[in-house]
Parts: sequence; structure tokens; C-alpha cells
Amino acid sequence: MNWDFKQWSALSAAADCGSFEQAAGILGITASAVSKRIRELEEAVGAVLLTRSRPCRPTSEGRRLLRYWRQIQGLQQSLESELQARPAVLSLAVNHDSLDTWLLPVLAETIGRENMLLDIQADDQDYTLQLLAEGRVTAAVSSSSEPIKGCEAHLIGALRYRLTASPDFVEKWFSDGLTIKACKKAPLLMFNRKDDLQNSFLHQHFGIDAAICPVHYIPASYAFTQAVYLGLGYGMLMDVQIAEAIGQGHLIDLCPGAYLDVPLYWHCWQMQPPQLARLPQLIREAAAVYLV
Repeated sequence: MNWDFKQWSALSAAADCGSFEQAAGILGITASAVSKRIRELEEAVGAVLLTRSRPCRPTSEGRRLLRYWRQIQGLQQSLESELQARPAVLSLAVNHDSLDTWLLPVLAETIGRENMLLDIQADDQDYTLQLLAEGRVTAAVSSSSEPIKGCEAHLIGALRYRLTASPDFVEKWFSDGLTIKACKKAPLLMFNRKDDLQNSFLHQHFGIDAAICPVHYIPASYAFTQAVYLGLGYGMLMDVQIAEAIGQGHLIDLCPGAYLDVPLYWHCWQMQPPQLARLPQLIREAAAVYLV
């Protein structure tokens, strides 16, 4: 037999209150709806469960069902308590630069308030959304503002990048400035073959296509930054990584005053557990220290 627990709730409320009208007020339905649910339950069990006196009282069969109903409610409350105590899992797709700079301090601050575990997958910011679309993660940090079906997007802020190089590298390759001739010889750094940051900046500010440049591929954010410091090549680094180094002369901004902002959006499913539903606002507030 398939039980309709709305019917059991109606029986319990009417038995506790002594009237269909008061039960209706508790359940947020009409008195006739309460009567209908109890009648359907009586038809299902083949017995009268509630006297229609004033006040109404459960019959012996009604009391028997109510004992089971109390047990069911107890089990339900126990299950809810266990589920609330069990950590929620935030499975998150994020770009490498965010993971290596601002994200972990922000997550440490925000999930410290929640009972939550992390499962992080890293990819380029233009591709993390695909992992969410495939159902492999429950949230994603992406440069796209367009949410996929069933999801919502929240602007977190933007990562600001500048084209940088070490002083020795500039002296060796760009002594006459960043020209097309120099770019054909000076090694450019790229994270991987998906990385379009360098090409976008060079094209926008110098009219140079990165396809003409010799390239080192360094597929790790920290190693990429070290490669710039060590003079292996020039490339786009984040303000949060280099502001102090440029001020101290350890790195050189190859195009002073120019930068490339990459907006970041928190994408998540519209229907989420309460712990995860609170995250976009918490993340945005905490990330303001690191992002523009």
C-alpha cells in the first residue's frame, strides 16, 4: 500500500486540535481539504479513524495509526538531524589562477562558517562551465556571464592582469621596446594551448598576433609566475601576485597603465542545499579584498 503522508498529517492535526477547522489553520489548507484527506485515508485502511463529534477524537484504529505516525515523524526528524550534521560537499570547477591566489583564503573564510567539504577541479576559466553542464561539479567559477539551463550566475569580481617580464629579460629582448620584430624572437609564456590572455592583450594594445611568437607552455600558475621572475619569458600576471614586485623593481610592467580584466562569475544550480545556497553572497563579500 502506498501511503500519502499528507493524509496522515491531516489525521494527526485533527486529533491533536479536536476540530477540522483548527487543523486546517495549522496545515494551511481548508477544513474541507482536511476532511477529504481523512476520508481518503479511512477508505484506504477500511476503517473509521476519527469520530465526527465535537471535539473529534481518534477511534481505536485511528490511535493505532497515530502511534505509527509518531514513529515515522521521529525517524524523519532523526534523519533530518543526521543530514544537517553531515557535511555538504562543494564540488567546484575553478581556473588555476584563482585556485593559486584568492580562492583558498576566501573559501577558508566562508566555509569555516558552514559544515562543508571541498572537491575542487581546476581548468581554464573559459572551460570550467562545461564541467558544471556535464554534472561533474555543483558550482563553477567562470569568465562567462551566461548561466546554463537550470543554473544562475553571480558576479564575484575580476582578476586584473598585466604584461610583465624580469628586468634582465627586458634588457635582452625588449631594449628597443615591445615591437613586432622583438616579439618574433622573445619567448612568450602561455599556460596551455587554451590560454588566450597573452594573445588578447598583445592584439588589443600592440596589434600583435601571438601566433608569431615563440612560446613556452608552463601549465601551473605558480610555475608560470616563477618562469617570469626567472626570465624564461614574458606573460600576463595578476595584480595580486605582482604589485609589490613591480614597485620594488623585481618585475617590469611592459605596458604601464594597461591591463586586462577577466570577470569571474560563480555559477551554481538554482536548487541547492541551504549551505551551498548561501555561498555566492559569502564568496562575493570575501573576494572583494582580492578582486577588482
